[in-house]
Amino acid sequence: MAGTLVVTRDPRRGQNGGKDIERIVVDWTSDASGNADVSIEKLYGWCVKVITDPGSTAPTDNYDITLVDENGVDALEGKLVDRDTANNETVYPLVTGAATPVFLCGTHTFTVANAGNAKVGKAIFYVVESL
Repeated sequence: MAGTLVVTRDPRRGQNGGKDIERIVVDWTSDASGNADVSIEKLYGWCVKVITDPGSTAPTDNYDITLVDENGVDALEGKLVDRDTANNETVYPLVTGAATPVFLCGTHTFTVANAGNAKVGKAIFYVVESL
């Protein structure tokens, strides 16, 4: 896989100097096979919200996004598959069967699949250090 991806990280500091929340924006353009991927290092905390934006050269309807951890598991448990081609979508990822957000720890591979040739989009992750 290849594609073109840009990851922008924007940590927000709390009153005590610690990181309260980090906004991670992944702007992507798919390759000829409709895929793109990038490793995002040092993802630590609770993923409380994800927004997907299909962009101006919209991907194929029902394109997929995964965030695979170091154990080869989609940390978001499939909650970003079948994204819409025309609308921004918001997901509040919870652990299956629980009311707890998904915990991220370490390096994760952000992957887009089935998007079509040279399509663009954006995913915005909101990660907090503590609940």
